[in-house]
Amino acid sequence: MKEFWEQRFKKEGTIWSNNPSKSAIYAADFFQNYPIQNLMILGIGYGRNSRPFIERGYEVSGIEISEEAIKILNNSDLKGKIKKIHIGSILDIEFKNEKYDAIFSFNVLHLFQEKDRILIINKCKSILNDSGLLFFSVMSEFDIDYGKGAEIEYNTFDKRGKPVHFFTETDIKKHFRDFKIIETKLIDEPEEHGDLGKHVHKCRLIIAIKK
Repeated sequence: MKEFWEQRFKKEGTIWSNNPSKSAIYAADFFQNYPIQNLMILGIGYGRNSRPFIERGYEVSGIEISEEAIKILNNSDLKGKIKKIHIGSILDIEFKNEKYDAIFSFNVLHLFQEKDRILIINKCKSILNDSGLLFFSVMSEFDIDYGKGAEIEYNTFDKRGKPVHFFTETDIKKHFRDFKIIETKLIDEPEEHGDLGKHVHKCRLIIAIKK
């Protein structure tokens, strides 16, 4: 997976423009209702989804598998505004005494098969403070790409050599059973997509609190 993203960021640069996703804006506003000071962005990329959090005064850290993406971030106006960036997969990173009030992730979790999805959620739980929040955006079964490619697991399809899982409401309850789910909803997420141009993904938002 690392090589895929290295090549993609190297070739396409700011693939999805510099504008934050609707999900990130929604999350930044939602967090205002909770005593959140610091947060981790899982899959920070070149930083576009960090913008609404920084603008609202949160202390932002990130995890990113692609060094090419971090190069783009460090050559942008975001340089110096991210407290800490872990380079690598969350599955491999060792966090030492790090705790966060919230974790935000935009369209990352569905890029893994079930075993690793569960490991990622558990890893996130381990670095959340008590009553910390998770805010995840994932592909839903209503997305236009659902069913395309070979099915490699239930509702998980091969897309250009990587898995993409499409979450149902039942999936969410299964994956986040160790959290108290506050809210789930479907959202139309407009997206620039390089050579494919503009289109809209049908995503699910999951907001959950650590028990």
